[in-house]
Amino acid sequence: VYKRQTAELGLTLTRRSDQQVLMSASYAGQEPTGADTAEAMVRAFHRLAGRLIAEAVAEIGRLRPRLRHKESRRP
Repeated sequence: VYKRQTAELGLTLTRRSDQQVLMSASYAGQEPTGADTAEAMVRAFHRLAGRLIAEAVAEIGRLRPRLRHKESRRP
């Protein structure tokens, strides 16, 4: 049985002018290493990090119109 890499990415987008939170999300996952070596662990972490970042970018893309609306409603 091989090890797994586990990671969690927290993302908070804030409005620059007043630091109001526009979006906050957490992304987590696991990736099997496929072997019990340091190189395999690094490759698994890179795959997992890439997947979590892709999820975050996709969510930001989906929320973009709403985020722009929030940004334009400055106090």
